[in-house]
Amino acid sequence: MSGASRLILIEGLPGSGKTTTAQMIHQLYDLPSRLFLEGDLDHPADYEGVAYFSQKEFDWLLCSQPSLAEAIKHAASSQDGGWLLEYRRLQENPASGLPEELLQIIAQKDIYELPLADNRRLIKARWARFAQDALSRTDTTILECCLLQNPLTVGMIKYGAPKEANTRFVLQLVDRVKELNPVLVYVDQQDVDYSFRKAVTERPVDWSEGFIQYYTRQGFGSTQGYEGLDGTIEVLKARREWEQEILSSLKVNKVIIDNSLFNTKQLKQALAEVLAK
Repeated sequence: MSGASRLILIEGLPGSGKTTTAQMIHQLYDLPSRLFLEGDLDHPADYEGVAYFSQKEFDWLLCSQPSLAEAIKHAASSQDGGWLLEYRRLQENPASGLPEELLQIIAQKDIYELPLADNRRLIKARWARFAQDALSRTDTTILECCLLQNPLTVGMIKYGAPKEANTRFVLQLVDRVKELNPVLVYVDQQDVDYSFRKAVTERPVDWSEGFIQYYTRQGFGSTQGYEGLDGTIEVLKARREWEQEILSSLKVNKVIIDNSLFNTKQLKQALAEVLAK
C-alpha cells in the first residue's frame, strides 16, 4: 500500500480509536506523509471554523464592522460564488478584537450550519481543490473522519437525509479523489454501547452533553424519538450500519480494523501489516 496510494482516509465511530490509528499510520508510514486530524484548522479537504457568505452578505458584514473590516478581509477568500471566512483563525488572533456577539453572528453561517444542499456543494468543491493540489505533491495525505463521519453527521444526524442520498454524496466525494488511489481504513467497534460509554467517561462533560443533544434533538435521532445517552447510542448503532453499507459500495481499497479490545500493541501490529502490503 505504501507505494501506491496518495491518500489514506481514517474512519470509524466516535471513541473507536480513529485519532490513535491516524497517528500510528503517520508514524509507521515509510514514505513522506502529512497528517490532518479532526478539527485541524489547516485541513485541506474539510472546513473547520469557516463561514460562507454571499457577496451581498459579505458586503453587509464589512459595512457593519468598519473597525474590523481589514481583519475580516484578511481572513476571507473569494471562492465558490461567495466568500469563505476563517472565523476561528480570526478569533484566535488576539489582535483582531473580534467581539463575542459578532462571533455568534458569523458562526450562524458556518459551513456546517448551512442548508444541506449548500453544505454539500461547498464540500464537493473543497474536495476537488484538494485533489488537484494533492496530485501536484510528492507526499501522501492522511485524513481523519472527513469521508464518512462528517457527511453522515450532517446528512443523517443533523438533517435526517435518507441513506441513499448520503451514500450518493460519499460516492461523489470518492470520485473527486479517485486519481489519488485512496485507501480507506475503517476502525470498527463491535460493541458500540461499550466504546461510546468509555468515550463519555474519558472526555469532558461539555463534549458528551453537546454530542448527546446533537444526536437526539434533530434529524435521525429526533425522528426516531431517541433521548439521552441511551438514545445517542441507538443512533450510533444505526450510523454504524449505514457506514458498513456505504463501505460495501465504495470501489476503493479498504481495510476494516477491529479495535474492540482497545489493545494498542495489536492495533499497531495490524496497521504495520496493512502498510506492508
